Amino acid sequence: MLARELGSAAFSRVDAAALRKLERLDELVVKWSRVVGLTGFSSDAARVRRYFAEPLAVAARLPGQGAALDVGSGGGSPVLPFAIARAQVSWTLVESNERKAMFLEEAIRELSLDARVSRSRYEAAAPQSVDVVTLRGVRVSRPMQEGILAALRPGGRFLWFSAEEHLRKAAAQERLWDGLSISGPSCLLPAREHSIPSGWVLVVEKRAAEDDGAEGAEGAEGECFT
Repeated sequence: MLARELGSAAFSRVDAAALRKLERLDELVVKWSRVVGLTGFSSDAARVRRYFAEPLAVAARLPGQGAALDVGSGGGSPVLPFAIARAQVSWTLVESNERKAMFLEEAIRELSLDARVSRSRYEAAAPQSVDVVTLRGVRVSRPMQEGILAALRPGGRFLWFSAEEHLRKAAAQERLWDGLSISGPSCLLPAREHSIPSGWVLVVEKRAAEDDGAEGAEGAEGECFT
C-alpha cells in the first residue's frame, strides 16, 4: 500500500519483510491517530510521504549497527521507519507524553523492533554515548544542542529534521560546530515526486581523531536525496 500510494524510490531501498512491517506500522499510525490524534496529516499521501518516505530517503546515513537515540519521538517518525530499515541498530526513544509513549511501545512490541521507550524528557534520559541521535519536531535549546553533540561517539552522526530556514540558521552557528562536519541542510525528497513539500535535514558528524584537519562543511546546498 505504501509503495503504491507514493511510488517513491525510497521504498525500493527496503526488502519485502521490512515493507510488511512498514505497512503494519502505517495501520497502527492510522488507528492511533483516529483515537488520540497521534498525527495530523492532511491526506493519506501526506502521511506516507512525510512519515515514511522521508526517513527512508535518508536511512542510508545511519550506521548498520550501534546505539541510537531519538529525542522527542512523538508520533514515531523518523525513528520507527529507521528502526525497521536499520534493524541492527538499538534505539532509545525519548517521549514524555504518556499517550504517545503508549503508542510507541505498542508499535515496538508488535513489530519486534530493537528499541525501548524512555518516558521522560531528554535531559533525564540521554545515555552517555551513542552512534546516532535523531530529532524531529522538537524545539532545541542551546544546552540541548550541546548535550546532543557531546553524546555522540567519534564518527557518530546527528540527524536533525526541521524547516529549511531553521536549519540554515543553526548551521551558521560556527562556534558550535568545532570538531564536527556538517552536511546540508538538504531536502529529503525531490519536489518532482509529489506536490507535497519536502522536509529538510541537517547531518552533523563528529570527526574521529585522525580527521581533525578535515573541512567543517560538506554537501551541496539544496541537495536532494533521490
